[in-house]
Amino acid sequence: MKAQWIGNDQCLRKRMVLGFLHAQELIDAVNVVPMYTGEWPEGSRAQYLQGLRRAAPGAVVVTEANFGRTNSGHPGDYFVGLPASGDLFVDPDKGITDTRLGVKWDRWSEYAHIAIEEVTQLNRTGASRLTIVYDQTVMNGSPASGHAAGRVSRFHEAGLHACAWYWERRGPIGALVVVCVSADQNRINGIRERTCRVQWDGIT
Repeated sequence: MKAQWIGNDQCLRKRMVLGFLHAQELIDAVNVVPMYTGEWPEGSRAQYLQGLRRAAPGAVVVTEANFGRTNSGHPGDYFVGLPASGDLFVDPDKGITDTRLGVKWDRWSEYAHIAIEEVTQLNRTGASRLTIVYDQTVMNGSPASGHAAGRVSRFHEAGLHACAWYWERRGPIGALVVVCVSADQNRINGIRERTCRVQWDGIT
């Protein structure tokens, strides 16, 4: 997450998802993994958390460290020491990548991505955990619905259950996907059963 995005359309959409999950009692207090990148002026981190708390009261930031990677994708100890239980909201600047850790890729440092295998590992540490991940990596001209379905399929292949809300591109507002992942199928089923297509274009 970069400070410049606080309050923009995509930021409001992520809050919308958290607010829905909280209102439907589908999440407990959320542990926020902000993946801070770039400069954060004084007070901006508090503003970011305040916005999330308006949607999900009780949300807490569990790491204040700035996020970075080597050119082969190693994130240092960023994900070490995160809570072993409790729901997570992971907020990368760009989103999820299929690129495997250890593979050299110039965009590791260009954008703050989180790898499929990292999301998978976060869910291995808490059997009933729900991990919510922001993902704005929909390619220009591609439907967000197909991107969302692809993300769900990848996590199914990893032995996890998943669903994903999506918004298609509308004028200057880009497409967006927000993915929910859990080892507990009941948690994903509960989300599907209570989701309607009022606030987003669909869920897959």
